Amino acid sequence: MRFDEYRRHDATALAGLIAKGEVGAKEVLEAAIARAEQVNPAINAIVRKQYEQARRAVEAGPANGPLKGVPYLIKDLGFFEKGEPATFGSSLFADFVADHDSAYVRRCKQAGLVLMGRSSSPEFGLSPNTEPRLYGSCRNPWNLEHSAGGSSGGAAAAVIAGILPMAHATDGGGSIRIPAAQCGLFGLKPSRGRISMAPDAGEGWGGLSIGHVVSRSVRDSALMLDCTAGTEPGDPYAAPTPERPFVEAIGRPPARLRIALMRSDHRKAKLHPECLKAVEGAGKLCQSLGHIVEEADPGLDLTALRPMNAAIAAANTARALGRRWKALGREPNAGDVEASTWAVYNRGLKISGVAYVEAIAAVHAMGRSLAAFLTSYDVILSATLPAPPPKLGYFDSNGDVQTFTDRVTEYLSITPLHNATGTPAMSLTCSARASRSRRSSGPTPPVSNTIPAPPLTAAKARATTASDSGLQASTEEASNAAIPSDLSPLRIRREESERPASGSGEVAMAAAGPSAAASAPGSNLAAPERSSRLVAATPRWSGEPVRVR
Repeated sequence: MRFDEYRRHDATALAGLIAKGEVGAKEVLEAAIARAEQVNPAINAIVRKQYEQARRAVEAGPANGPLKGVPYLIKDLGFFEKGEPATFGSSLFADFVADHDSAYVRRCKQAGLVLMGRSSSPEFGLSPNTEPRLYGSCRNPWNLEHSAGGSSGGAAAAVIAGILPMAHATDGGGSIRIPAAQCGLFGLKPSRGRISMAPDAGEGWGGLSIGHVVSRSVRDSALMLDCTAGTEPGDPYAAPTPERPFVEAIGRPPARLRIALMRSDHRKAKLHPECLKAVEGAGKLCQSLGHIVEEADPGLDLTALRPMNAAIAAANTARALGRRWKALGREPNAGDVEASTWAVYNRGLKISGVAYVEAIAAVHAMGRSLAAFLTSYDVILSATLPAPPPKLGYFDSNGDVQTFTDRVTEYLSITPLHNATGTPAMSLTCSARASRSRRSSGPTPPVSNTIPAPPLTAAKARATTASDSGLQASTEEASNAAIPSDLSPLRIRREESERPASGSGEVAMAAAGPSAAASAPGSNLAAPERSSRLVAATPRWSGEPVRVR
């Protein structure tokens, strides 16, 4: 299978071709491996190759599931596959090998996915950038001087570089949405309790963290929820079961939504002009589709919430590191981890039981407050990030810890709210900027929420799917254009004769008000019932503006 043929399809389409016998799972896998070998030396997205294991799995025959034969990467953070290393991006776990499959990994295999490796993560997922000391910098395929985001940077870089159409990701403070924003992908953080963390944990970071995917198409995200969502024995809680499959939910006609548009972040700070422009543009598009758009702010103080989220993450990190040192028979050692991780570990040791309970109570209270706001609105439309992504090295987890902490706090002024409340949150690409002439002189500094991307042409933007409480706006034709010529090792060639990927380039928005705690019953991807959903509009920086006609 040629790369131009492979790149044309999302995971759903690839699985369909394999099921019909039009292409073999082996051909698809070899196309993915060939692309990985071509581009991974430049972007460093895959940190563990499992190519031979994947070939054996294809030879033996993948499970007869809805994604049979589709290549897939697991993020190297907290999800295990029996017999494979799981390093958490840290030298402390460099020789750790899992002795069992996580429930999520088992469900992936039951869906027919072929696991071909593990994608890069920052150490213990503690940075919005992916530059672990153990593996080195993961680079954004659109501009190698910039990060692909974090903590699911490896997953996003692999997908946007064309290695595979979707990849596993996790989100404890924005780690699905940030890389999706910076790479120009679709990224959904599901409702709390939607994806089980069995058998190794009841919840991630006190309920802040959850797993799912970054993907090129909305329907792949929906299908993966159908394949991997649901409870496992012993789960402490779960999001309510949706009335119908998510892939059916996204095919329903949209109802008229009441949308709260935010022109600032959750600290009341101004957005970068390009971010604001994208949010306002998305609001105008929603208005043109018949929805009610009003400027409104839930009035939740992320400045006050930040220490609570940080306390929860620090305590959980301290426990994880302590258990590892105990298993190794060693005393805690600063040299085993990065400087910022060591600081988080020590901070976590100082958090009392009462302080931890106070932090949990604070995030639950925030969920109640957001629930009250969402009784009046179906959707919150905001930026994903408040400003352009910085270059590699800006978030230096081995440098001055206070500088690192201050920069992370400033940059994550939107996404962590929805980890605290448990509401689902989506990041989608909404705009593009920068002229081709500017780019031709070399890489240009980022001017929006995403790193430089190739020209994206969208034809006949239209609202196509949703439920009575959600909206999905999609395009009939979208991106498969060439990466800038100055990044020739990563170039994706587009032929005039190519047809667009089925389901590719979709732009989705969905939201509604919570109906159970900080959870969002059936709310992901325009799910069928009234629930708690939310959307982030994320600008994309491109060689030229997106053209919609």
